[in-house]
Amino acid sequence: MKQILIFTLLVINTVLYSQNSSTKNEKDPEIFTVVEQMPEFPGGVTEMMKYVQKNIHYPETERNAGIEGKCFVKFVVEQDGSISNVEVIKGVLNGPGCDKEAVRVIKGMPNWAIGKQNGKPVRVYFNIPIVFKLSSDGQVAKKDSLKNNSNPTIPPVKNEQPKITEQPKNIDSLNTALEKYTKAIDLKPNNAINYNQRGLVKQKLEEYHSAIEDYTKAIQLNPKYDTAYVNRGFAKHQLKKDSAAIIDYNKAIEISTTYFLSYHNRGISKSNLKDYKGAIEDFNKAIELNPEYSKAYNNRAYAKKQLKEYKGAVEDYNKAIQLNPNSANSYFNSGLCKLNLEDYAGTIEDYNKFINLNTKDADAYFNRGLAKSELSNYIGAIEDYTQAILLNPSYVKAYNNRGYAKEQIKKYEEAIEDYDKTIELDPQNAYPYNNRGHCKHLLGNDNDAIQDFNKSIELNPKNDWAFFYRGETNNKLNNFVGARFDFSKAIELNPKAARYYNSRGLMESELKNDSIAIVDYNKAIQLAPKYAIAYFNRGWSKAALGDEYGAIDDYTKAVELEPKGINAYHNRANCKWRLKNYTGAINDYTKLIESNPSNVAEIYSLRGQVKNQSGDRNGACNDWATADELGNRDARMYLTKYCK
Repeated sequence: MKQILIFTLLVINTVLYSQNSSTKNEKDPEIFTVVEQMPEFPGGVTEMMKYVQKNIHYPETERNAGIEGKCFVKFVVEQDGSISNVEVIKGVLNGPGCDKEAVRVIKGMPNWAIGKQNGKPVRVYFNIPIVFKLSSDGQVAKKDSLKNNSNPTIPPVKNEQPKITEQPKNIDSLNTALEKYTKAIDLKPNNAINYNQRGLVKQKLEEYHSAIEDYTKAIQLNPKYDTAYVNRGFAKHQLKKDSAAIIDYNKAIEISTTYFLSYHNRGISKSNLKDYKGAIEDFNKAIELNPEYSKAYNNRAYAKKQLKEYKGAVEDYNKAIQLNPNSANSYFNSGLCKLNLEDYAGTIEDYNKFINLNTKDADAYFNRGLAKSELSNYIGAIEDYTQAILLNPSYVKAYNNRGYAKEQIKKYEEAIEDYDKTIELDPQNAYPYNNRGHCKHLLGNDNDAIQDFNKSIELNPKNDWAFFYRGETNNKLNNFVGARFDFSKAIELNPKAARYYNSRGLMESELKNDSIAIVDYNKAIQLAPKYAIAYFNRGWSKAALGDEYGAIDDYTKAVELEPKGINAYHNRANCKWRLKNYTGAINDYTKLIESNPSNVAEIYSLRGQVKNQSGDRNGACNDWATADELGNRDARMYLTKYCK
């Protein structure tokens, strides 16, 4: 049986839908439909929804009869905030119990924050429809959205991408409203409120210049009309005249220091003028006056993000999301901040939520792909970049980054295809040439790679990566003069890149210039104290110069930083052997054997030699026998010579 109540509460814009602009009798003060400072339920619209949900009950008679419908209730918020004159103006068909229940709940409301006109408390009419609807599944339904349109305010600008598609404007309704206010002005040409309201309608129709004229007229008629200043300021903002807009917001604040939109909208204009600190101060004040206004948190977060205060921005986006869980932009921008904070898991979580709300935004997939790539989830990154490209076939960065991800999983040919597409779309971009050249180098197409690096450097002579990769390729081609120039140029452009010093040092080491190489390894280690390969390479050069003890120290550090670096164990064992530290050498060879390297037969043979020199002939013969079984030729010779 249908039993469960679903109700939707919607505060109607009393200006557009009330039949009379004001009502007055002989005894009571005038009752307004729109005033400069509208009354408000304690805590705002969200709390009003909670109040109605908690207190309303579906009448048993109507519930059992399956009667549903909408009850329109009219009431007055008095000068002290109390509720009076509650009446049904259109009830539920055949559902008097629903009408009675709606009236009961409205009458039971706590006092509202009072409405004001010209700074004085006034009585204000409200119309509220309450929808009685039965659920067919016997479960409590989720609440519908509640929109408070009774206060004629202007929404803030969106922060930045992604741009969420807005619902289309009801042009017919706006034109009808425009006619209504024009007639009202003809009847009462000195009524400031009607000019302000007509300005709002024009603003929604994007007739900003004409709207400004109406706001200006409203201000001429009522110089203390703070709302008209705020609205005129926002119209100027929409015309990109933010400095002029701020003058209007300042005037509104001079008239009334308690209207939160004056501060909020001034903050938007300051933000547009790149006065982010000033904007934050204004958003702080707006939030102080209206802690439930999610857009103020969003816009304050944007200003913080521009100042690279990413942690504070994330906190504000979280608050905005708490107030409005369906705010897609909040998730998007929060994810962007987390990306800057290197919180890649958090970035992915935010973009997952954004994409659930908006599946058609290429930037969201791209940014999620960036985070996945940083976590070495290259397959997932490729999927996201591919989706971004499907949504935007000209997305240059998505092709480039997808190429990089494919490069990381060694799909070099596919990566080159993506870099080709990147170059096709943006032929003046130096980086895809550099990346394509690197892939060609890895595939052994070194001459072609050099051409790509040359082009990258031609387009961007400060591209240190292009010089570095060209240096590696020249080194491979035995063009040591060119390689030395390229490595040095890369270091000149980016003197803090430890990898560049290490590669130049390795080249010098291969040329037997080990003293020069050590200088480069020292610099690489200074810049990156946990750079294991630099310690390993320095150990190699020290050993080549006869500094066995120094080499052992470096190999030990390399092993500490990279315990699976079997080459460091091997080289350290060799150094210890030369120093006649047989026990140390045997331990290192044993460690190598336990790691099961590809050359394990050779290691058994070497360990056998050390054991033989240390006097352990039986141990040596056992190792050589094992090495012989594994196919090591030297082991057969040692067995024949020492193990008869």
